[in-house]
Amino acid sequence: MLVEILIGITVLAMVTAALLQAFQSGILGTNRVDERTTAINLAQSQMEYVRAQAYQEYDAQGDPVESEGYSKISEENLPAGFTTNDIDIAVSNLGDETSPDEIQLVTVTVTYGVNDDTVTIANYNRK
Repeated sequence: MLVEILIGITVLAMVTAALLQAFQSGILGTNRVDERTTAINLAQSQMEYVRAQAYQEYDAQGDPVESEGYSKISEENLPAGFTTNDIDIAVSNLGDETSPDEIQLVTVTVTYGVNDDTVTIANYNRK
């Protein structure tokens, strides 16, 4: 009878350990999804912030001409755990001499998490 009780306790301990591991994996997965969702929302907010600014001229290398370029959302408006260093704004000119309106491809990249994962969104901006 003592052997049966020991076997039962061992099986119960193994099942409990497996359940705890499953819960831990679920919590970690949920946290990663929350980080990614926050990064996506930040990228979208930054893109809208860029589009609300006055049109900025950029050269063929993607550097601003006669200005500092599009500004980033201020630190106090960023979600917890993010800084302006986590945001990158890249601009490519798409217009040419045949196109009277200047068109830019604006790409916003947000880096997040311990693995430096990234989220990138792009949109067009025109003069």
